Amino acid sequence: MEFELLRKGEKQVMDIFWSKGKPLTSLDLHAIMKDGMSIAHLHRTLQSLKQKGYIAVCGLEESVTHPTRKFDTRIEKTEYVARLVESQGLCDSALAQIGLSFLRKPKKGQSEEDRQKLIAELEAMLEEYKNGEDD
Repeated sequence: MEFELLRKGEKQVMDIFWSKGKPLTSLDLHAIMKDGMSIAHLHRTLQSLKQKGYIAVCGLEESVTHPTRKFDTRIEKTEYVARLVESQGLCDSALAQIGLSFLRKPKKGQSEEDRQKLIAELEAMLEEYKNGEDD
């Protein structure tokens, strides 16, 4: 899939998919958005996301009046962000610097214990990556 930036409405819809972590229908999305987007605009947005390869139809769900298509993501949020960073021309060393900047400036309300857990998770990921590279 060739990388295309998400437009504002597309990003809004994808954020819902990513936060819910499960297939959704247009009716599900519209209910979650609470009048944030008309149903017609939502259908156009879903079609655009489908054409770009961000989502795919994964089944049908019976509604009161007719079957409704269920959609699921074809790309994880972390992959989208990685491609976004890459599209900005940042090299691998810049990615490491970005990771460090997240550690240096903890989130509001993040405890030192949470920070240490994050560091441990990152170390485990690096070790797993190194072990996979040796195969």
